Amino acid sequence: MYKLVCIDIDGTLLNSKNRVSDFNKKTLKKAIRRPSSCYG
Repeated sequence: MYKLVCIDIDGTLLNSKNRVSDFNKKTLKKAIRRPSSCYG
């Protein structure tokens, strides 16, 4: 189980059109709902 997720937006979350893919949106929403998630 992951306790911390660190994200670099450009080149990691954003695609070549500078948009967040549906897959990444879904994955982030799952991580935020988990009680062990840390975000800000």
